[in-house]
Amino acid sequence: MIYYIEKSGRKRKGIEKTCPVCHNLFVTRLDQQGTYCSKQCCSDSRKNKVQLQCDCCDKLFYRHPSALSCSKSGFYFCSRECKDKSQRLGGIEEIMPSHYGSFQGRKSAIYRRTYKELNNIEILSCIRCGYSEFESAVDIHHIDENCNNNSIENLTALCACCHRGLHYRLWELQ
Repeated sequence: MIYYIEKSGRKRKGIEKTCPVCHNLFVTRLDQQGTYCSKQCCSDSRKNKVQLQCDCCDKLFYRHPSALSCSKSGFYFCSRECKDKSQRLGGIEEIMPSHYGSFQGRKSAIYRRTYKELNNIEILSCIRCGYSEFESAVDIHHIDENCNNNSIENLTALCACCHRGLHYRLWELQ
């Protein structure tokens, strides 16, 4: 027989038991004899849940068997934070968005550097409006709109606004 003090300060007779779900020892009232150590364990016992391991943090967690079919990739996560962390750059490659790792940003930088070297210029500026404050906002436009034709005669510098305007046919190159 074990005596314990309730939250109200009252002394009670109790019995020590082992939780059938988490296998932790706990003390329950002798007159009520609870089966589980917590409401969470009680809930888990009723719902025939499957134990899984988070693919991000390796934490063990439970899911209902019908929820397992919701994973398109076959990866399971204990929380939304773990799923988001795994989808970022450097996470799990199989579930990263398809545009991750594309060379779109790097191509622009290569075009800018090549254009500056071939034209022997220090500061890249838009040929239409003269914008030059941020070099990364200046695009290199292919005049014949063929991205494979990278000859110096086919390339020109345009700020992002002028470049979009040109492609939307708001104005034309002379």
